Formats: sequence, C-alpha cells, structure tokens
Amino acid sequence: MQSEITVEVLCDKETLFSLLKKKGFKYVDLLEINDYYYTHLPATEKISFRELIANSFLIRCLRHKNLKNKRKSTYYTRLVYKKKGFDSDNNVVNEKKIVCELSCTSAANEIFQLSGLLNWCTKPINGYGFYRGKQYIFIQEVEDLGLFLEIEQYPGQSGTEDEILDELVELVNELEIPVGENYHESIAYRIFKTRKKNSVLNFKPNVVI
Repeated sequence: MQSEITVEVLCDKETLFSLLKKKGFKYVDLLEINDYYYTHLPATEKISFRELIANSFLIRCLRHKNLKNKRKSTYYTRLVYKKKGFDSDNNVVNEKKIVCELSCTSAANEIFQLSGLLNWCTKPINGYGFYRGKQYIFIQEVEDLGLFLEIEQYPGQSGTEDEILDELVELVNELEIPVGENYHESIAYRIFKTRKKNSVLNFKPNVVI
C-alpha cells in the first residue's frame, strides 16, 4: 500500500505550472487518461465512496508522452482494481493497484455493459507530471471540475502513515500553491455525484481508443 494525497487546485494552469517550476520541479510527462468505472451495486445517491470503490473496477486507457525521451512514451489499456485504505473519517490514506493488460478498450467496455454492470463514472483527464529529485507531482485537468494535484509517497520516504501524509501536505504548503481544504479528494466520486444530481447515469460511455 502506498500513501497519497489528492487536493483541488484553486488557480489556473499557467499559474500552477509557474509555481512548480519556480520551486525546482521539471515538467516531464504529458498523459491522456480515460477511466471507465464499473460496479455490480445499485449506485444510489446515498452510496458512500468507500462502499462504491470497494465494489468497483475500472478500464484504464492511457497515452503517455515522455517529454525527455520519446522512446519511453507508452500506450496501454488495463483492467484495474484499486484497493484503497481508509482512516476513521473515511478518508483515503493509501492505495494498492492490481492490474492486468487488455488488448481493446471498446470491446472490454461492451463486454462489461452487456453483462449488466453499471458504468457509474467515466473520467477523462489530461495529466501533467513534474519531477524534483525523487518527488513526483501529478496534475490532473478534469473537464467541468478543474485542476487537481496528486502526490504519492516517494522513494526513500519513511515513517508512520500519518507522518508520511503530513510530509506530503507540508510539501504542498512549501510550494505555496492555492489549494482546497480536502487532501483526500476522489475525482471519480465527485463526477458521480455531479451526474447523479443531474440524473445522468447508466449511460453508454464515449470510448476513446
């Protein structure tokens, strides 16, 4: 399990990139990711994220462009289960991904929908990766939601889970980036709640291949 934080960014992308570069972070990765979440549960408005994500998996279609070395660029489709750890307040504090390769995004989506599973969230994002030494910051740009900053526990970081999370929050504070108060954001769940509020659910996703 790896500790992580995700927090909403409260400034525009140009300002955010400038702040990161001033603090010594280098822009190295450009990613296009489309995640299709499925569950066997009835996804009612009252369902908690903890219950929903524990009973879900996703199809991830990813295009990665390495800006320093084109030969390291990748493209893949994978089936992913995210085993998330929660604290006593139901905040996500760590995660372990279990993955396997798929050959076709559209066929996988069709199979799961024909089997009666519910596509409760489709999450398309543009992602931007920044490195400073061993520290990696991933920026997610989400249509209609804005920008989110994600930091996972980096190599060599040690201590208790709480100590690691506190260090990650301190890193964000050091960068002087305006962010929200919730360091345990779930983008997929926010998309789900927005769509549920607008009564748009159980739809056939627009599959990007």
